[in-house]
Amino acid sequence: MMKILSTGIKPESISYLIYQHSDPDLCGSVANFEDVINRSDLKILSQKDENVFISYYYPKSELICIEDIESKLTLKSGRTLRFYKTPYAHNPGSFITFDEKTGILFTSDFFGSYLLDIRKCDLYLRLSDDCRNCNVLYKAEVDCKSIDNLCPLPHMLQFHRKVMTSNKALHYAMKQVSVIKPKMIAPQHGSVIHREQDISFIVDTFKSLSNVGIDGVPNIE
Repeated sequence: MMKILSTGIKPESISYLIYQHSDPDLCGSVANFEDVINRSDLKILSQKDENVFISYYYPKSELICIEDIESKLTLKSGRTLRFYKTPYAHNPGSFITFDEKTGILFTSDFFGSYLLDIRKCDLYLRLSDDCRNCNVLYKAEVDCKSIDNLCPLPHMLQFHRKVMTSNKALHYAMKQVSVIKPKMIAPQHGSVIHREQDISFIVDTFKSLSNVGIDGVPNIE
């Protein structure tokens, strides 16, 4: 967010802080942003289960639940954001945010990756035809000579298997994404996915991904 502010956006023009889950990598700075924005009418928006935990960061601003606004926020500019619940992916109250004007879907941890080395993680994800025809589901790491960097797909799959709670939770979330049909996906951890063929391929891959979360722990009945 500090990078966004550095582009010239005035902090006092921000009227809402939207937190798609209550993890500290998102919410740990809420007090700092409240001080920077410095508005008495600033509101914090999240899902009701997540607001319980966000309250422990001791925000000064009013906490609003997406359920209370019918999962839709229309700003003074006329721009509309819609919120789609993705329960237990990975928090009970997790959700994703769709900007109707641009077609961008902000997915938080979804579509993220462990490939966070800036030398290996490009701003935009671009998969070749070879990537989409490659079986990466069981490979720990792929050093592919057809791309400049290490293949991002194994790192994305590993990230979702570790961070998401179960096959069912991830598959349900991907069904939500399919319904939305975004033009671009902007995750919290990882590259922006902006090409239709890449979005379709990755969503379809995640829809059938197994061994996610508790389902990947052996000998549990």
